[in-house]
Amino acid sequence: MFWLFPVFFIAAIFTPNIGLFRIEYLVASAGILFSIIMGKWGIYTHFRKELGIIFLMILSASMSLLTQSVLGYEFIWRDAMIFVRLVFAAAAILTVALACSRLTDFQRSHQLLVITAILVVIITLAQYYNVYGINDKLFSIYAERYRWLIVGTSWRRALGTFGNPNYWGALIVTLLMYITHLIFWRNKIAYLPIAGSLFVSIIFTGSRGSLVSYIAGLIIGTFIIMIKANDKPRFGPIILTVLILLSTTSVMGNLDKYYENKDRFSISNTHTLNSRVEIWKTALSKSSDNIFSFLFGQGPRKAAKDKLLIGDNAYVRTWRDYGLIGLFLYLLLLYTLVQRTVSLMNSEHQNIHVWSQSLLLMLIAWSIFKLSADTWYFGRSVAVFLSYYVLVHSVAINQINQEKEQAPSSSSLYPATSGRPFPQK
Repeated sequence: MFWLFPVFFIAAIFTPNIGLFRIEYLVASAGILFSIIMGKWGIYTHFRKELGIIFLMILSASMSLLTQSVLGYEFIWRDAMIFVRLVFAAAAILTVALACSRLTDFQRSHQLLVITAILVVIITLAQYYNVYGINDKLFSIYAERYRWLIVGTSWRRALGTFGNPNYWGALIVTLLMYITHLIFWRNKIAYLPIAGSLFVSIIFTGSRGSLVSYIAGLIIGTFIIMIKANDKPRFGPIILTVLILLSTTSVMGNLDKYYENKDRFSISNTHTLNSRVEIWKTALSKSSDNIFSFLFGQGPRKAAKDKLLIGDNAYVRTWRDYGLIGLFLYLLLLYTLVQRTVSLMNSEHQNIHVWSQSLLLMLIAWSIFKLSADTWYFGRSVAVFLSYYVLVHSVAINQINQEKEQAPSSSSLYPATSGRPFPQK
């Protein structure tokens, strides 16, 4: 069933973002239907915590919409999209868990991620430089959603297949974290060209949140890994990578004919941040009007009626729309993902604690990125992220269970090293 994983993963990333019908929805539905017919419910128990929290989030969203009606806010069909997003998040977990139910190694997954990274770079460069007039063709299909492509090079922003440069930047960060871990921790210098291309691709999206989340996520994630796993990065590859990236960005910054949006990343360019902070303050203030809105939120607010924009912050938006209870459940889900991943970093299996480290880096970067974006409300990003999470944990569970069958005395799902050193390469 592993074929279901790459099909779902590729569909979530590369299929056109047009209309309500989505190929990844169809694949996820087929996966769940198959598991029901075949009675494969046992694999889902491994992710019952995550699924349980998502179920509670659905109940919380229901309460917030009821509160919205009590407070006199008109209900519109878009309000119900939260249920589609949450159900799809659960479906992504279930589908990938089914696909990886017998997977005991990461070899094919590694190949999939590397190929995906290369394709993402190609798409980004083709859009930014309008290779063979591709942007005009995309604009005729996607219309206003792809307005970022039909401008001069100086402010053009590559947005891939997601229809949004920030979401596309978040995807690039996810892939770059994986490649960076290979270079910094596993000394895989051969992947430097891919890492450099992905880093440049972030610049081409114009997504400042993505750039910050990559750098900050790498620093914070490295610190956590060194504390929890005592697995230090290799400074040779780090120094080499930094020198290459600095030289690359320096050269690009002086080639105005080919790259001119460097002003977007200027430290003095804080207008957007300042306006967002004001929106966040207003949103949080309105969410404290009464006890009902404070606890359950006011439902997705109507910007046209209240003159209040989302403000691009997943945490503020969750509190505003679904209250303190909704925000607590969301943070609980993030905590569960991080806590379970950290527990894997002490595994005696070399490949398990290696992959869990790259997953942790992604989790930290994802959490930071959502301070300036509402990616949690974009199903395709969630699908990619949860797919990687379920993949890593499924392989870990399968490897440990396989070892249990060979050595019945094993008793821990995520065994600690008990003072023994990590396996060496």
